[in-house]
Amino acid sequence: MTRYLLTFTCVVILTNQICAQVRGSLQDPKTQVRFGEGTADGDERTRERREAAEKELASARAYITEEKWLQGRRSLDSAMRLAVDDPQRKQITALYKELASEAQRQLDEAKSAYEKKKYAEAIEAFARIGSVFGRAPAAVKARRAIEEAEHDPDARSAAQEHRASMQEKLIEKMLSASDPHPTSAPTSQPTSQPTSQPASQPTSNPTSNPTSAPTRLSRIKRLPLPRQLEIMERLKRISSKFPDTPAGKRAADDVEAMKADEAYMASEAKLRRAHQAQRALKKAEMYEKAGLTAKAVRYYEELIEDFPNTPEAAKAKAKLTVVELQK
Repeated sequence: MTRYLLTFTCVVILTNQICAQVRGSLQDPKTQVRFGEGTADGDERTRERREAAEKELASARAYITEEKWLQGRRSLDSAMRLAVDDPQRKQITALYKELASEAQRQLDEAKSAYEKKKYAEAIEAFARIGSVFGRAPAAVKARRAIEEAEHDPDARSAAQEHRASMQEKLIEKMLSASDPHPTSAPTSQPTSQPTSQPASQPTSNPTSNPTSAPTRLSRIKRLPLPRQLEIMERLKRISSKFPDTPAGKRAADDVEAMKADEAYMASEAKLRRAHQAQRALKKAEMYEKAGLTAKAVRYYEELIEDFPNTPEAAKAKAKLTVVELQK
């Protein structure tokens, strides 16, 4: 009986101590729960998002009024991501409808030009509509129209020239990003950003030379070798896929000129060899990690034979040593 009383007394004492600690914690300002703080923070974030969405909406309205369709669409996209309530979303949807209506109007004009066999003008318009108006139904149809033009015998030449020109513009972007202040800029370089207004004349002109060979080559040669190789691969694709287009012929001229540069060709061969050795090492390591030791050993040995005196060959020899020790 005495033992039970002693146990009961200990439980009561411990309970009183725990209650005292809880009361102290509740009275401590550091541990008090401040009701409403989370809600206040949430309200502040919502207010900030609403204000940001309103600013983007105002920008979109101004751009659309000025017929700057691309900027208007981008502002609307931002506003939609920030919108916090249905009234804002309704306003955004209404402006999207305006853009969709304008896209359809431009698409109808482009189709009319296509029907009149003004293929270059029509394809340029299709490309502009597809780029400017994003996911609008007319923009989707415009992008599809370019694909269909490539299968139209009458329009195929203009469609291929458009594709080649786009690839050439991409190369120009790469050059500008790597060398933003060239000593001599390309002459009559087409703009990489589509305009918002319909073009009255086709931009594809066989007599124009947006990147003359010496100027482009001199800019390419100023780049690091891996970047040179990347651009040369793109030029080769343009020349092989679009050989009959002005852009394809310019690309072919550039490729031939680079092939005549012995120093470049030697450096290119060395870089390609290094890449091949790296791929061979990764392949052997992949088989080793998969537990296929016999295949890994074979590929390590082939690497050492095909690419002697390379860092990868040294790594392969070290791998083979480890494999032998594990047997």
